[in-house]
Amino acid sequence: AVVSTQSTGPLKMINVSTLPLTVTLMLNYPFLLVLESGIETEETTVCLQSNEALKVRVQFDPSYKEEDWICRSLTSQLTVTYKEHPHIDYVNLMGEIFFPNLKFEDQNIDFGCILNDTECSRYVTVTNTSRLTVNYQWYFNLHEKPVVKAMPEVIVHPAPLIDSNIEAEEREGAQQEEEEEDVTSEKGSCSGSGSPREAESELEGFISDHDEKRDEEKPVIPIEQIFDILPLHGTIEPGDSQTLQFSFYGHENSDNSVEAVCQVEGGPKYKIQLKGQAALVEYSFDKHFIDLGQVHYDQIAVAEIELFNEGRIPLDYSTINIAEGAKPTPGQLTVTAVEAGQIPPFSSRKLVVRYYPGVPACFDKLFKVQVAHFEPDVIRVVGEGVFPRIRLDLPRYGDQEGSYASFLAEAHETLCVEEERHAPSSGRSKTSKASDTTTQSFPSEDALECEAERLMVKKFAESLAFTPAPVEPTRGGKKKKAKAHLVDYFLDFGHVVAGNTCSQTVSVTNNGFFPVSFSVDRSVIVGSGFFLGLDRVRQLPSGETLTFNVTFDPKSIEQGVHSAIVPFNIIGGPTFSLRMQAHVTMPDLFVSNDMLDFGDVKCGECCIITIQLFNNNQVACSWTCRPSSAAKKKKDRMIPMYRRKQVAKMEKETPQEFQLIPSSGHLLPGQRRNVQVKFMPLEETRYVQKIPIRMAQSTRKIILTAVGTGMEPKLDFNMGHANFDPILPHSLGDEKEVIVSNPCPFPVEMYSLEFDKQYLLEEEILRGTLGYNEQGMLLLPPRNAGDKLPDEIVRAYEPEPTSADPEVTTEAEEEA
Repeated sequence: AVVSTQSTGPLKMINVSTLPLTVTLMLNYPFLLVLESGIETEETTVCLQSNEALKVRVQFDPSYKEEDWICRSLTSQLTVTYKEHPHIDYVNLMGEIFFPNLKFEDQNIDFGCILNDTECSRYVTVTNTSRLTVNYQWYFNLHEKPVVKAMPEVIVHPAPLIDSNIEAEEREGAQQEEEEEDVTSEKGSCSGSGSPREAESELEGFISDHDEKRDEEKPVIPIEQIFDILPLHGTIEPGDSQTLQFSFYGHENSDNSVEAVCQVEGGPKYKIQLKGQAALVEYSFDKHFIDLGQVHYDQIAVAEIELFNEGRIPLDYSTINIAEGAKPTPGQLTVTAVEAGQIPPFSSRKLVVRYYPGVPACFDKLFKVQVAHFEPDVIRVVGEGVFPRIRLDLPRYGDQEGSYASFLAEAHETLCVEEERHAPSSGRSKTSKASDTTTQSFPSEDALECEAERLMVKKFAESLAFTPAPVEPTRGGKKKKAKAHLVDYFLDFGHVVAGNTCSQTVSVTNNGFFPVSFSVDRSVIVGSGFFLGLDRVRQLPSGETLTFNVTFDPKSIEQGVHSAIVPFNIIGGPTFSLRMQAHVTMPDLFVSNDMLDFGDVKCGECCIITIQLFNNNQVACSWTCRPSSAAKKKKDRMIPMYRRKQVAKMEKETPQEFQLIPSSGHLLPGQRRNVQVKFMPLEETRYVQKIPIRMAQSTRKIILTAVGTGMEPKLDFNMGHANFDPILPHSLGDEKEVIVSNPCPFPVEMYSLEFDKQYLLEEEILRGTLGYNEQGMLLLPPRNAGDKLPDEIVRAYEPEPTSADPEVTTEAEEEA
């Protein structure tokens, strides 16, 4: 039944002019003019006399478009034209049609794809937009066959759980290989004797026939068991709203759609399209094991895993007991999705895994991802927190507290435990274990130092977690983060002679895992005498080595121990210092006796006193003894060169009264040497002389004071000449008595140079003897008055007898 009312509106027209007026009225359906005669028309013409009035009724036809049963409001115009003049008047018309109507929030309800054997509901709000009470009821349009498809079965491989070791992955890979081999063998058995393509076509045909038979055998499910609407019927007052529940039950692997019809009493039919699918959840991760490798311990390591939705159901996922965010705290693992929300079918979602090690150590972390209703998938994250480092080929300085020694002991224990853990222990007897303990190789020194450094940085990083380290301001006003300080290196130049420049070559090796950049603050050693040939190094590759020179110049530096500390700053890593030390000294000697008293020495003889020189310093000492400056004569530059050479030769051949034997030498640290001081007087006088011993590269010199008295043999004659009286030839001659006295306190031998044959023979023997020095001196044992030459000299010289002078030969033999 039509729920609408017809309405009629009166219209009165008066001719206010003094002339007759012909008026034409026109309008459009569903508005009609009802004349006084009762005729309904859309156009009419009337003639009005002056001051004549016309009453016309305008009727609205409510049966306009009754077939769609929709409430609507229509507007139109009544056009009034005049035959006598062109003026046109318009009268606005409006009419409303009322049916019991509803407004649905959504007329296409898609449940999407849900899990098999689960139910999903959608709620739709319906509103009575009419002025009438609405009575409705629901039914499914079965004239159009509802679509109930069976989707292909989906084989779901549940995600494997990750154990603490990786053996599970290997077992799974081996199992998959065995399954592939089984499938291949099955295909081969089905193929028979035909070609592989024929076998595949036969297999596909067999599978399609099997699917068709299975679809035919599958029972038809009533649509009421798939879709449901609550409530099925009801009443809604004008302006009220009601919530309808549309439910969908997902039967196994089905694709369903149907048209639901809402029949309104006295109103239109509303059609709602319902669609829904049911399937299994299928997903996979691209990896369950994340190896971050070596990462900076004070930086955030980032990795990505991808979760694939391989099914038709939107995938819900969440992490379990894992924080979310881009800035994890030390030792914390965070997982963040690139896009939030569900994963649409046949798409993927990337998960960003962030880990902040905080300490330089190996880490092994697990986190779980809950996907749909399945057991949580376990993702394993492993890696090692490291730091940039360099190593110098120098010994460590150590510390008085012994903390570095404790770190070395802990590092040794840690390395031994790791070696025992990684060593195979199965099938070993007690005897083999005992032999292994004796032949066990200890960790290398480099490995111990690296492990000790790691433990030091780890302790520093752990202390920051409890008490934040102080922030040091830099020169530019920026704040610099505190860094761990490693044990310093020590470079000892030892004892350096003042005036000598020492240099040592030092090697720097990058023993870390990343290219390293570092700088050296050389401003702190300006003026200390030390100099480093290294300033800044950028991106030194891992395992590479470079060398630089460290020089110490003790010029204008006092004697003593000098040291300097040069800080090394590793970019992104710890700091350490290079301690340099040098002991500036001068060569020095200790003499056993510096006051030498030779007493009385006869001229022609010499006295030798032995002294000992001792180098009690830590550097070698070269010494020499030269004549003092007072003994040197000024050279006259006006004398020709050849004459000066002759004078120099003569001075060189002139023997010195005091002489050091040897006159120069070299003593190593702690070495002793005996030297002789010879005194040979040339005349009878008292000798006092300072003998300087100079040391190379030293301002100090040793002064030996030598004192001695020369005693020259003398004879006193009672006459200076003898006068003989005249005598006759061939007479007996005349004699004079000459008295000779010895005023010396020692015996004096007297002989005649012209008549003593023994003297002549000894002079000849001495001229033929070897061993004379530069001054023509030959040292022999002291010879007392009346003694002969030493037997060794005489035996070394054996002159042949000559017949020219047999008497001399005979006398010489008799004397011998």
